[in-house]
This record gives sequence, C-alpha cells and structure tokens, in this order.
Amino acid sequence: MSETIDPLLYLREFVISKKPIQIVDKHLDFGNGLLRLPLDTKTAWQRRDKKGYYTLGSLFFMVINSETKNSDYCREAARLNIPQVSFQDKPLVVGYFLGETNECQ
Repeated sequence: MSETIDPLLYLREFVISKKPIQIVDKHLDFGNGLLRLPLDTKTAWQRRDKKGYYTLGSLFFMVINSETKNSDYCREAARLNIPQVSFQDKPLVVGYFLGETNECQ
C-alpha cells in the first residue's frame, strides 16, 4: 500500500510544532532526515493572482522570513533560486503556517 502525504499539511505541522526543518541540497529536510522533499514540490496553494501555484520551498521560505525586510527576503530568495510568495499572499501564507488560521486556499 502506498502512503501519500500532503506537503502543505506536513509543513504546517512541523512549523506549528517547531520541529526542525532546514534546506539541504535543494530539498526541505524535515526532522533531521525523517523526510526530504524537493524545494520545487508542487502544492495546491494557488496564487491570488491566478498565475500558478506555490512550491513547497516558496511557502517555507516565506514563513521563515516573515519578519525579514522585503528587500532582504527578495535578495535571498533570488540567490537561492526560490520563487517568491507575492506580498499580497504573505498574510494568508504566514497566518496558515503559524497556526493563526485554519484555512488556506
């Protein structure tokens, strides 16, 4: 039997529980090797502007940089080649993954 996970729910659980997540070799490493998913893993989170869907890496990077200055966030995302979350979507993304809201798109 094949077991599948929803990367959005998995990421949310780890962020809320403050379990370790780190970027390692273009992957998100959950729980020090428990699970590794590519940064470019597609998710079901659609952009508000309807120009596609966010990747797991994009959502994670926004959450960990939610307090970072816009210019620093943009520069670091570009350096790591991680597509940016639009600032129109930022409050929804951050609120969901920090557990402030229970709904997402």
